[in-house]
Amino acid sequence: ITYVSQVIITILAYFFNILLIFIVQTSKNKEIRTYRILMTYFGLSDLYYTTVHCVTYPFGVNIQGDNMFKIQIPENFGHAFIVRGHGIYRELMRMGLYFGAYTHTFPILIFHFLYRLMAIKYTHLLQYFKMFIFPLVLATAASNASWFSIVNWLFYPDEEILRILTPIYNGSIPGLVVHTMDSAAKHAQALYFTGATFEGPRWANLAGAGIISSSTNTSSFKLLYI
Repeated sequence: ITYVSQVIITILAYFFNILLIFIVQTSKNKEIRTYRILMTYFGLSDLYYTTVHCVTYPFGVNIQGDNMFKIQIPENFGHAFIVRGHGIYRELMRMGLYFGAYTHTFPILIFHFLYRLMAIKYTHLLQYFKMFIFPLVLATAASNASWFSIVNWLFYPDEEILRILTPIYNGSIPGLVVHTMDSAAKHAQALYFTGATFEGPRWANLAGAGIISSSTNTSSFKLLYI
């Protein structure tokens, strides 16, 4: 049922994004000017994200004590983080593609708010906003590459993490998502500490989590500041 719902949402997302692009590209209103390019870029980015999300379909469970909650991503077990695609493409690299596509939102929203700021307070600068389009593309590509790299290198499964998380994959720790040892290595996963908190830190996993957290917080701060 959930995947059928996802397909329906994907179809609607395609329809409305294509409609948005059609409207802004065919509009004869000269006042939207550079905003036309920005909205078209937004629509194309969302089409890409929608496609990646549909084919990877990341789905997980958050287990907190005796309570289990269905969520999109990730699954959390103590100091562990695991996520895997449950769509058409389920290989590990596909999760890197999903995480990379997810980050497109940050630079696009920042530039979107920057445009609005210029339109309200610095209208005389709007004629130069086209110069920001190339930096926007670069920022989007950099964000994509950053999170893609984290998932595929810093959150890549190794022998230690697979050994410690074996109870999750063999079903000793129950969850709403059924795991098997055969699929264990296909998960993007991080184990922050091999023992109790602050005992046996795994620096690569901590670095990946730190980069994700800092980039998200930095983007949020920029949006609030603008």
